[in-house]
Amino acid sequence: LARRLVDGLPDFDLSFDVVGEGPLRAVLEKLRDDSGAAGRKIRFLGEQAEMSGIYRQSDILVLTSGFEGTPNVVLEAMAHGMPVVATRVGGVPEILSGESGIIVDPFDFDGLLDETRVLILDCGRRVALGKNGQTHVYGHHSLKYLRQRLPEIYRQMLTKTTHD
Repeated sequence: LARRLVDGLPDFDLSFDVVGEGPLRAVLEKLRDDSGAAGRKIRFLGEQAEMSGIYRQSDILVLTSGFEGTPNVVLEAMAHGMPVVATRVGGVPEILSGESGIIVDPFDFDGLLDETRVLILDCGRRVALGKNGQTHVYGHHSLKYLRQRLPEIYRQMLTKTTHD
């Protein structure tokens, strides 16, 4: 993905940060090392306890997962006003909509590439998705929202439990 973006958009000074650990890291680092100039634009940062600085320095979050639950990284990026391109896995469709982010099918690397390229080229769309995502997170996932909703959820659960 990174190599194709770098090769396809030579007028842009693109760089990529891969955050986290996993069993494929060594394979991905080898692919990076074998990819020439594009590879020099990819950094593997490993696990990061504090992501705010990374979000502030980034323009787009691309979640390439084939399997997920409800990924906090998507919510955190949205809270920072970052547009998100993600695969349709786990709880991602409940978080992202056409106005707050872009979803593609799992393992659809061409779709990830195309949608990411569109966002790189269209600053207005990047900004709009970032703002809409931020509004969505604060409206549906913030502590304020949870403080308002959780008591009702617990009441419903307790009522159902006592009537079963």
